[in-house]
Amino acid sequence: MMLRRRLPPLARMAFRAALDVDDNRENMHLVFASRHGDAGITPAILDDIAKDQPVSPAKFSTSVHNAIAGLYSIHTKNTAPHTMISAGQESFAHGLLEAQAILQEDRHRSVLLVYYDIPLPKFFDSFCNEGTASIAIALLMSTVDDTSHQKMTLTSDVSVSQPPSVDPVLDFIRFILGRHPEWRSPIGQRNWICKQHV
Repeated sequence: MMLRRRLPPLARMAFRAALDVDDNRENMHLVFASRHGDAGITPAILDDIAKDQPVSPAKFSTSVHNAIAGLYSIHTKNTAPHTMISAGQESFAHGLLEAQAILQEDRHRSVLLVYYDIPLPKFFDSFCNEGTASIAIALLMSTVDDTSHQKMTLTSDVSVSQPPSVDPVLDFIRFILGRHPEWRSPIGQRNWICKQHV
């Protein structure tokens, strides 16, 4: 209960998604990815500074981009490494890439990938006014040969720079639910492709 009260809404979303799939495997590498993190806290901190008010340590500690990953590893007593990814519109795809690279390096380790984002406050409209859905997704990934789980590969090729026509994460969810034969997301300079193998 104390942790729930301390965590801002974005962190609670990420924790809920992660805990739903975390099966308490020891030394599970954590990959957290978010385009903006909890940037909504930043205007409140700046406002306190502008008013010569003391900055809340709780607000500041959760505004750091890797704070949620660190808090999650502490909460779950996971002492394995964790990685925090922020790569603009490609944050989710790079999270998938990082998880895949970890699995290639150590085929006996599982990886928990957690992606989360919420819309930016109006304070940031002049810097970035692209719509972002409130979303949190967690994927437990491994190289274990088990016919009861989905097998996927991630690749990319060079593409024309263009904004995605649909939210890449929502489209990925439709893909893993079996509604699409593959996930293809043209973002930035790359065309990300994920295919499922039967």
